[in-house]
Amino acid sequence: MKYAKESYLYNFYAVMLRTGMRNGEMRGLKYTDIDKKKNVIHVRRILKYVEGEGYFEDTPKTRTSARDIPLTSDTLQFLETQRKF
Repeated sequence: MKYAKESYLYNFYAVMLRTGMRNGEMRGLKYTDIDKKKNVIHVRRILKYVEGEGYFEDTPKTRTSARDIPLTSDTLQFLETQRKF
């Protein structure tokens, strides 16, 4: 993480490392998927890129990939910081 410290993707990487979310799951994450009352992140979609077609939302890889991930206070801080960009 020290090499990513100056990157605009620092918060992205920090959340991935703390939650185990895959790249497509992180890119598909919306702020409405963050439940601060229940302290969970709902993984409901992925963002895919297909050459010649562009980006589109899709369902997660498997049925069990759609899941809830515990939301810790430090993870929430990284998400809130990224939201300001």
